[in-house]
Amino acid sequence: MASRELKRRFNLKINYLKTLLIMIFISFDCYAGVYHQKVIISQAGYYYTYADSKDSISKYSQSLYVDQQTNLLPSFELKSDKPNCNLGTPYLTPNVRIMAISGHCSIKYSKEPYEIHYYLLTLADVKTHKIIASLDHADIFSFSPTGDSIAYAEDILGERGSPAPPGYQGGLWIYNLNTKTKTKINTLKTACKDINWSPHDGNIYVQGYNRVFRYNVAKGTGEIVPYKGIYFSADGKYYSSTSTEDSWATIYRTCDNKEMKEWLNTILSQDSRKGYFRDFEFWSKKLNAVVFRLSDQSKVIFDVGSGKVIGKFSGDVMGINPDGSLVAVHPLKRPETKQTDPTKVEILSLVELTSKYQSKK
Repeated sequence: MASRELKRRFNLKINYLKTLLIMIFISFDCYAGVYHQKVIISQAGYYYTYADSKDSISKYSQSLYVDQQTNLLPSFELKSDKPNCNLGTPYLTPNVRIMAISGHCSIKYSKEPYEIHYYLLTLADVKTHKIIASLDHADIFSFSPTGDSIAYAEDILGERGSPAPPGYQGGLWIYNLNTKTKTKINTLKTACKDINWSPHDGNIYVQGYNRVFRYNVAKGTGEIVPYKGIYFSADGKYYSSTSTEDSWATIYRTCDNKEMKEWLNTILSQDSRKGYFRDFEFWSKKLNAVVFRLSDQSKVIFDVGSGKVIGKFSGDVMGINPDGSLVAVHPLKRPETKQTDPTKVEILSLVELTSKYQSKK
């Protein structure tokens, strides 16, 4: 009987550890921020934010400033103003005034053998490093084109069916950084996988499962629209979807949702591995072009005005400046390898890249 009781207790501890590890993995994974810009490049200099993971769970919220010579200068480490909270990767507003740091917190329930985690979005002033607001349950987000507001979705950390933490309401929200007030958008009619506050028309687009919701900020109304993606060109004539489990990223014409297959074939022809993989990186307002990543990790610049490839570059894209003329990348360690160096940052001029590409043809 004693050995059976010891075995039972051992199994309980193992299950507890499994649960804890799952929660740690999920909370760590939420920091990836695939569609969030980690770099904003201003006229005064290059602001580069970077997660310095000193252990597998927390202590990685260091921000770096990159000046005109691209020297990395340590800035500060921001800590949450709430107990039992870890901050993750910082992101900057388009006007480089506010920093948003996604993270998570934990609550210990006396009736449960594990902690319940919930999302946290912390907003801080870039110059003073003071916390402006902490938004509980805020997961994915997108800044307004002017950088004075932020749209975010409340979500529950964990697998579907996980218990809702105290205060959770769900839905789409807007937080105004000037008035420091938040407004819930009750007209959201889809699950929220991604958000883009698009500069081309000033509306908020929410990517759901097989449908897109558009919220008209000026009118305060929302509706389901027939688009298949939420990232638009500067003039709004084209938009791109992102890769999912079911399909690769692609380009559509906005007026009739036509997939631009010939363009995609042209982009894929630049893949040295002759693969089928392609994913959306960003739109360049300056060039009226879209940038795609291919299976050989090359980045292809495609001009939607001429329907031609106008440039290529390598390295992991970390972010762009507001007009899409500059891009910050982690460069390749060596030209012959596809591995990048996460400790280095290079600022590339897309105008110069395209000019050199054209001169070689």
